[in-house]
Amino acid sequence: LKILLNLFHLFDSKDSMEVKYFYKFHFHENKKLKIYGSHAANGIETAYKYRKGKITYGFDRAFEIESYSDSSLVLIELEKVGRREDFIKHYYLKEKVFLNRLEVGQNDWYVSGVDTVYFASKKLYPQFMTTRYPDFHLYVHNAVKKAYSNGPNYMLATFSIESSGDVKDIEIWHHTNAEADAGVVQAIQNSTGRWQMPLLNDKDVTVNMHIDDRYVKRDISQGLEIALNQNEVFENSADAYRNSVLRIARYFKLQDYESALEYIDICEQIAPEEPNLLYLKYKAYLAMNNEEESWEFLALIKGSRLSYLVD
Repeated sequence: LKILLNLFHLFDSKDSMEVKYFYKFHFHENKKLKIYGSHAANGIETAYKYRKGKITYGFDRAFEIESYSDSSLVLIELEKVGRREDFIKHYYLKEKVFLNRLEVGQNDWYVSGVDTVYFASKKLYPQFMTTRYPDFHLYVHNAVKKAYSNGPNYMLATFSIESSGDVKDIEIWHHTNAEADAGVVQAIQNSTGRWQMPLLNDKDVTVNMHIDDRYVKRDISQGLEIALNQNEVFENSADAYRNSVLRIARYFKLQDYESALEYIDICEQIAPEEPNLLYLKYKAYLAMNNEEESWEFLALIKGSRLSYLVD
């Protein structure tokens, strides 16, 4: 069972009510099983048992091996739903086979100076390699949370990692305050040399990553704890807002400012009073050489909590 596997395709039986799967398995020689919830995860290691064609781990979760080869694995899981028992099939491929089938589209890369930079994806995803903070989000969050303002905070930044592991081109696309911004930049810069970089067709590449953080900081003088509650930041539209800001950042990299403005408008429907959107509009119109529009938004930013960005 010494094999590294990635999810290629998932199929559930006709009677199955719920689909469950793991993106990647890694069986170690020391009888430890590493489980990956996504391509971005470093995995959680747990003990497992293998007997008579069946793998069990955790809280008696069991899989039967239907077929196994050097390139693929098919597992069958028995799932109890009420009084019924349903079988769920899981199809996996070796990581290299899986990644070779993924393509790089024309909007999956951009040119920065003389360098071609690829957006992070399942095909090209650097792994953050530390023992204390195996999760990069936690690494950055712990470095900046004290600088956040009381109430809801949302931060999103992008940065590029060269094949050497050096970090460059750090940009913040959603700001909180000047102190937090500086902390985010410093934390990302400190990750230099801590990345395991992927290859594209066996060649070194530069990859553009993103990191975001939603955090509600409560005033402890009022007897409330400092706590994370993502839904309070943009209520029930947090994921839609995040995905739109990510698209805005990508379109800026692709120099497609008209598309960026469309997604800024989407964000304004969710958070109409958000000054970060004024700043993004200012940057977009400035890049399009539309001085009249850019100056209009510059004046609005100077009267907002993000005035430090243009002072």
